[in-house]
Amino acid sequence: MRARLRESASSFRGRTLLVVLSTIFAGLLIAGGLSFAFQAKSASDRANNELDDEIADLRTLSAAGDAEGVPFESLTELLYAAMTADVPGAHESFAAMIDGEIVYVPAGERTVDITHPALLAEIESRRTPDRTVTTDVSYESELMRVAIVPVTVPGDESQGYFIIAYDLGRFYDEVAQGAWIYAGVSLFTLVLVGVLGAGVMARMLRPVHEINEVAGRADANDLSARVAVTGTGDEIDRLGASFNSMLDRVQDGVEEQRRFLSDAGHELKTPLTIIRGNLEVVDETDPADVVETRDLVLDEVDRMSRIVADLSLLAAAGHADFIRIGPESAASIVSEVAAKASSLGPQRFTVATSVDQEMVIDRQRIAQALLQLCRNAVNHTPPESSVVISAAATSSPATHPEAGPAVLFRVADDGPGIPYEEQPHIFDRFRRGSGSGGTEGSGLGLAIVAAIAHAHGGWVDLESRPGHGAAFTIVVPRTPWRTEPAPWHTS
Repeated sequence: MRARLRESASSFRGRTLLVVLSTIFAGLLIAGGLSFAFQAKSASDRANNELDDEIADLRTLSAAGDAEGVPFESLTELLYAAMTADVPGAHESFAAMIDGEIVYVPAGERTVDITHPALLAEIESRRTPDRTVTTDVSYESELMRVAIVPVTVPGDESQGYFIIAYDLGRFYDEVAQGAWIYAGVSLFTLVLVGVLGAGVMARMLRPVHEINEVAGRADANDLSARVAVTGTGDEIDRLGASFNSMLDRVQDGVEEQRRFLSDAGHELKTPLTIIRGNLEVVDETDPADVVETRDLVLDEVDRMSRIVADLSLLAAAGHADFIRIGPESAASIVSEVAAKASSLGPQRFTVATSVDQEMVIDRQRIAQALLQLCRNAVNHTPPESSVVISAAATSSPATHPEAGPAVLFRVADDGPGIPYEEQPHIFDRFRRGSGSGGTEGSGLGLAIVAAIAHAHGGWVDLESRPGHGAAFTIVVPRTPWRTEPAPWHTS
């Protein structure tokens, strides 16, 4: 499992890095493509501008005449003047053609060989006497942009052409060279980003990898491992903190389940032992002994049934449908509970309420919790004791003022009270107070009361001093509120 988790983390890191590199590559490719397309267009526009300038100079010369302003009388004079009036640039060359023959070319060696047979053949095939032709000519490894300008002189029947060749390939070669340099720099950039990105991502995802490791080690037997939280407050740090909180809740739940099963087994073991022991020694020939044993067994079965019913109730307390709330009157609930509680024992039950408005609660569950508190008071107080059942409103409960407005359902007696050492554990499951004597009960009553309060978003307060009675208060906030870790408070 750990290997799979590591593989998953590595795969995620690889996929993320691949996405980053792909995005950078796409950006470099688009930027480079646009840049080189612009450079190529600039080179083409530059060549066209050079050709246009030369053609304009030729037309100006033809219209102006010779140095003295006299119109040219022959085509030879005009083309010679054009060839001598301008010096070709480093990447261009001129030529004069009359009746299909090259008559003038620039003197000296030129980088552009305008007399190359392939170039002349292309010129010959494309020249036309009625318009200027501009074309790209490719031969061997050269690329030329050629302008073929028809030239005529009145009175001269010859057909001439002024030919301008511009070396476009050299500029494209420079663009291509820049592209190769750009490609090399881009590749180096991608490699550098990949190496640095892998290191940065490995460091950033280290907490995630640690979470994977902790998750792989966690099982029901060991939930103690935790993720190291740096306290930086970023997303990864908050993820680690949330994961630790989840493990805390899982660990608490597992430990609570273990205690629950252990306590349940212990409580059910006692009646089963009693039943087995009595059945083993019963005298089947003695009817009285059989009846007595039967009654004892039925009593223990009833006791186990109550334990199972209470356990089922506690198990249901965590479900969403445990309570069914609606608008109810707190005063009417208290009056109803007092009427029912009077049959529980000889104690005097009185009602004291100061709440007249309705609140949204589960009437049956609150009444069940109050009756359980009344039953608890009957079991732990002398017959002549008094029990007060009350309901009151408060703007801020004393134990948790931050909970806001709440209703306090209170059951108080004037009995012997609860010893201080027992109060911290009074709401534990299967906990029976030292004053319970031989009273029947599963030891789950107060745990059920706390569960009902917690389901309403509240808690239970206990106030007791030995010899001065005990008061249990179910606090139900008007806005549901949770306390952690336990839904009760003792003082």
